[in-house]
Amino acid sequence: MTNFLQQARLAEDVELRSRATACAAGRGIPTPAEWTQQHMWQLATTPGWCCAASDADGRSSAITDAMIATAVDDILAAETPPDPPSEDPEESPAQ
Repeated sequence: MTNFLQQARLAEDVELRSRATACAAGRGIPTPAEWTQQHMWQLATTPGWCCAASDADGRSSAITDAMIATAVDDILAAETPPDPPSEDPEESPAQ
């Protein structure tokens, strides 16, 4: 069950922010600290994080590195526009 107080605590958790920043840096994000700051609420509300932290007496250390990596990858995928379709070399553009 969603716990808004727990999500708010996760969004402000310094250790969790540092770990997410390290992940973002590892993913090649040019300004990982700024990127993480901009996405911290999105990360904190990732499905499963609230329950994991709540089950661990509110400790953000219950959020595993794999959970962070998956959430960062999901956000990056949502932000990255798909590649445009390639033109069929057999079809010439109409003029």
